Amino acid sequence: MKYLFVICSISLFLTANSFAQSPEQETPPPITIEQAHVTVEEAIETIDRYYALPDKAPVIAEALRERLAAGAYDQTDVGALAATLNADLREISQDLHMSFRHDPDRYNVYKSTKEDNDHESAEKSEFFRLGAQFANYGIGQVKRLTGNIGYLEITGFHWFDDALSKEKITAAMALLHGSDAIIIDVRRNGGGHPEAVRLVQSYFFDQPTHVLTFHDRLAGTVEESMTAKPDPAKAMGALPIYVLTSRSTGSAAEDFSYIMKVHDKAILIGETTAGAGHTVDFFAIDPGFILGVANGRPESPITGTGWEGVGVSPDVETRAANAFDVAQLAAFTELKTRTEDPRRLANYNWAIAGLDAKAHPPQVSKRQLRAVAGQYGPRKITYKKGKLYYSRDNGPQVELLPLTETLFQHAEAPTFRIRFIMEGKKAVALEGLYDNGRID
Repeated sequence: MKYLFVICSISLFLTANSFAQSPEQETPPPITIEQAHVTVEEAIETIDRYYALPDKAPVIAEALRERLAAGAYDQTDVGALAATLNADLREISQDLHMSFRHDPDRYNVYKSTKEDNDHESAEKSEFFRLGAQFANYGIGQVKRLTGNIGYLEITGFHWFDDALSKEKITAAMALLHGSDAIIIDVRRNGGGHPEAVRLVQSYFFDQPTHVLTFHDRLAGTVEESMTAKPDPAKAMGALPIYVLTSRSTGSAAEDFSYIMKVHDKAILIGETTAGAGHTVDFFAIDPGFILGVANGRPESPITGTGWEGVGVSPDVETRAANAFDVAQLAAFTELKTRTEDPRRLANYNWAIAGLDAKAHPPQVSKRQLRAVAGQYGPRKITYKKGKLYYSRDNGPQVELLPLTETLFQHAEAPTFRIRFIMEGKKAVALEGLYDNGRID
């Protein structure tokens, strides 16, 4: 049965499946050893017939049959049988899209539509539609950061209801329009549908572009995948674009990242992605099992290959947890080269100083902190237990966070900082700094 995602990850499918099942399910009845053998053999035959790589399919099948003959699947508990075959399938194929599990609910859906690979059942469509709705069609966050940087988190490339999917993506991209740089975060994105990927990418391509060729062994087809027709009034391809990746970035999210990289549309920052490049179909296997088979593979017309098994490597490698800050720093550094406007430059330098301090926290000695404590007109700097505190006109004390030995951030006002003017080792004055370049 053709899975609704053309490119998907097993993790995304399981996430969608988790809310559909009741929290309390009856333990399935045991099966006979003979039934277990029939089940495993049917799964092996399906893999041999449809696996994406014709040369590798018989190798996988032979290895599984050897384990079958050795008694590895002489199990009567369906859960244990599914776990054993699933582990063996992953180990032998080294393919993240291959899976085997016991799921009577999904089995009934796939079984009922087994003879029709072109149309999804109403139940199945509703199942995935709800998954998309609960995930806001994959739009996690959209916001405008300091320095007019647009940020978009995409948690999944959903495309179950074309109109709603397009509406959500279009709305998110409209909010990004007008940014000076854009960060797209797919660190928590396990996959989805290429139509959603192509729609997002269309905002960064000047014209419809052939970006991937899909070889589908099940359908026996070779299909070119094109970016959607762009709207010139909303184009953002000339902006600095940064894509955040992690080891959990999979499948369609890897498609997105790979294309943006090989077409020089973005700088990738983070970790090498999962390496789940194959497309997948799901098959109902008696009694009550679901087999996921990687049945197709994408190929770039530029590189002649894809990312299966190797992932998409970032341009700037860093821990996924740090990728957001690294991307902001890269964006501000690039934006500084594109303007001479003093207010913009002040804003960029302000942000860079904060990010630099976060990446490389300064070590300011207690002696240095004591050296800047004192009264400065209406402003008072107090040293207390290894920290500095700021107050004005005898108001409440607020901690100052060190950015350098002489530059400190007001902990409660991100647009205000204090810089101490030193003579030798003693502070003789201070300046109040604002993110718009004003000095008080």
